[in-house]
Amino acid sequence: ATRPRYTRLQMGHTWVWPLMSEADYATLKNFILNTICYAGIFVWTDPVTGATSNQRLTARPDAYQDNLYWHVTLSMREV
Repeated sequence: ATRPRYTRLQMGHTWVWPLMSEADYATLKNFILNTICYAGIFVWTDPVTGATSNQRLTARPDAYQDNLYWHVTLSMREV
């Protein structure tokens, strides 16, 4: 018999910001491109619960500009 390699369920989430400012988008883009380079692990603070966890992006961020704001979607998974 074998036991599971991981005993804790990894949680994944998709977060959507429909009205992100240009300054916040620039900060997020810099973080993704230069800090985690799309693949690094980062500490995420859940905006609802305040709980922190180590996360990694699971897909390329989706972003488009609509008038003065950015619509951004991030998919991530706990590691």
